[in-house]
Amino acid sequence: MSSNTFKYGFFNLEPRYGVSRDISVSLYPGSCRGESMGNDHGFRKGSSILLPIALVFIMAIPAAIIGQGEKDAPVSSPIGMQDDFNGVLDLSSIVLEQNAFGDEYLDWAGYVVKKAYINNDMNEDLIISAPGYNNTRGGVFIYYGWSEDRELSLRDADVRIDGQREMGFFGLNVECGDVNNDGMVDILVSGFKDTYINSHFTTLDNFYPEVYLFLGESVWDSEIHSLDADVIFIGQDPSHGFGWDIELGDVTSDGYDDVVISEYLEDSSGYHGWVYVWEGKMALEPTYNVSLGEYDHRIFTSNSTMEGGVGYWGIASSDLTLGDVNGDGYQDIIMGSDMVNSRGMGSGEAEVVFGSRNLPAEIDLMTYSYVRVESFPGYGLSMVATTDFDGDGIDDLIVCAPYGFFDHKGGIFIFYGDLLMPTGTLSILDYDFLFRGPSPYWGFGVKGIDDLNGDGRGDLIIQSDNGVDNDGKGCYCIIYSNSTDSLYDPIYYMQFETPDFIIKGITRNTLFGNRYLDNLVFLDYYGNNYLE
Repeated sequence: MSSNTFKYGFFNLEPRYGVSRDISVSLYPGSCRGESMGNDHGFRKGSSILLPIALVFIMAIPAAIIGQGEKDAPVSSPIGMQDDFNGVLDLSSIVLEQNAFGDEYLDWAGYVVKKAYINNDMNEDLIISAPGYNNTRGGVFIYYGWSEDRELSLRDADVRIDGQREMGFFGLNVECGDVNNDGMVDILVSGFKDTYINSHFTTLDNFYPEVYLFLGESVWDSEIHSLDADVIFIGQDPSHGFGWDIELGDVTSDGYDDVVISEYLEDSSGYHGWVYVWEGKMALEPTYNVSLGEYDHRIFTSNSTMEGGVGYWGIASSDLTLGDVNGDGYQDIIMGSDMVNSRGMGSGEAEVVFGSRNLPAEIDLMTYSYVRVESFPGYGLSMVATTDFDGDGIDDLIVCAPYGFFDHKGGIFIFYGDLLMPTGTLSILDYDFLFRGPSPYWGFGVKGIDDLNGDGRGDLIIQSDNGVDNDGKGCYCIIYSNSTDSLYDPIYYMQFETPDFIIKGITRNTLFGNRYLDNLVFLDYYGNNYLE
């Protein structure tokens, strides 16, 4: 297969109403899949790696006109009619008109895809990471909206942030927010470096994992180095997995986005796991070292045998997200812990710590009140998400157990948010709504997305690198919440129902649609003032 097959590009479909809206997705040729249940993170779990150049597609999709919007409007605003994104988009049948490509065979360009108004014009900008770039040093690349270049490479990015540590994989996680509340977009980036992943590549050195915060600028430099970050967060040990996952959001509801970083691997007494929180503020220190206790809050458990191992196997070992599931205006910290075996091998669980202005510095889950969603042996509860699925103005808690039930078809379990949501333990079967997978061991994940079709309710992205036809080509399935209203029971069977919008991958054995990757965004790349 020629290298041209592994390029990405802009796809211009004929608009129904003379305008277009854009989708960006990523494709990874090659094999990068963990073999054990719940561990198919690609190389993040230390599995073997074989990845050529990655792809990013930016596709123009027909859209309805909804009037003149504002560039600063929230991403949750309606974008048009329900039929804007409907049917099947098969990428193998699309003709490339514009394309771009990674520079080297193992750049992994597009591992993470984000959107933001970086340069404050009328166009949303595209942020992609390439953690294998520059001999595994990694990089993050920003393309300002409305690019008319026919071909783009990583070197053509308007802003390039280069990782400086060999084997640092800078760009494995990327998040955007406003930590110092100055109205400009800040970018938080982590890599990953520990003894486990290094055993596959090279001899471990004494580099302690770091997470980098770049504060927004009115004009960004075109070339930035990771060590030039405005703030560097330093982990406590090379083997602890500091920066395994990261988030930005206002946990304390003071107007400043807070920095949340997980560190799930072992210490001397076992696989405990920690989640650290730094409160946003106008004046930040240049470094924060967790070994010196330089954090505002820490979530942990003091007992490694707690109820079968919530501490021993590591909180937030598979996912970390934020959302306000009790409707109090504070972003709650939601953790997916697929390695927890509290209810048997491969059960997994989720934990929710409510946000608060008065969070204690040390949050010990042995004594602190929180929400715990337990699963069953073999279910593999791993992914967590939020969106306002029922449209009541409160985020709903979503957990994914892709191998659940006796048929191993798994499910996505939605627990409706509530102003009076109590703390304590829930069974995964206490759900309010359930999506069943289409086939055994489909290996899917879920992400919440704010109101894509303008009905006032949040929607879901269900993704799997197995593909809707189990052909190994991968897929993204968009399901609108209002399409479930006619169901007699609160269960959506993907085996029988057809998702509202399906994006199919090009070829087999890629990471297209991999459930752990965050690389599908809807954005106004061409500046038509559409609200997404």
